[in-house]
Amino acid sequence: EVAFLDEMITASAFAEIKGKDFSWGTRLAKKAQEANLPYPKKMGNYWVATLEDWELALKNTGLQLRNRESYRKEE
Repeated sequence: EVAFLDEMITASAFAEIKGKDFSWGTRLAKKAQEANLPYPKKMGNYWVATLEDWELALKNTGLQLRNRESYRKEE
């Protein structure tokens, strides 16, 4: 399922595209808001933006794509 550049997608959909948990998308949206970026926008209970705007938010906030695994995790 590929989103067109002008199609609005949710934070969780963008997180899924990036292979992350839905909460990662919400964290990105909140970081973008703190950085006073014009996107993504809150619509009801969802953060939405175009795929291009999500990519720009990711680039401009510096949020990492790394996995957040606990350092206490048993081997």
